[in-house]
Amino acid sequence: MSFEDVGREFIEHYGVKGMRWGKRKASSSGPASDDAKRHAANRKKSTSELSDKELKDLANRLNTEQQVARLTSNGESTAKRILSAGATANTAIALIRSPAGQATLAAGAAIAVKLIRTSGAIKTIGKFG
Repeated sequence: MSFEDVGREFIEHYGVKGMRWGKRKASSSGPASDDAKRHAANRKKSTSELSDKELKDLANRLNTEQQVARLTSNGESTAKRILSAGATANTAIALIRSPAGQATLAAGAAIAVKLIRTSGAIKTIGKFG
């Protein structure tokens, strides 16, 4: 095996110059629709330069975009609210499982037993009796 043959056994990869590891090239989502191009051009014009139809179309487009943004943000805020409730529940469970939480539960149970007995509703309660 000669020195030239050794190099032929390896695969070489040069990559893309200036490309960072773990980064992907931005892929285009395709050409914008004719409607989007028209509304982008209309946004640059002042309102006095637009016809009534163009102005109504632009207002309709802007309202639709705002509604989409509002609906998207509502979904995100709902998810955040659910996740924060889960974190609160996990904190409460951790407190109950801790020695301090167990002591608090026992003290609360003892107080509840005393209140029930003094009210005369129940004479004896299971293992607390």
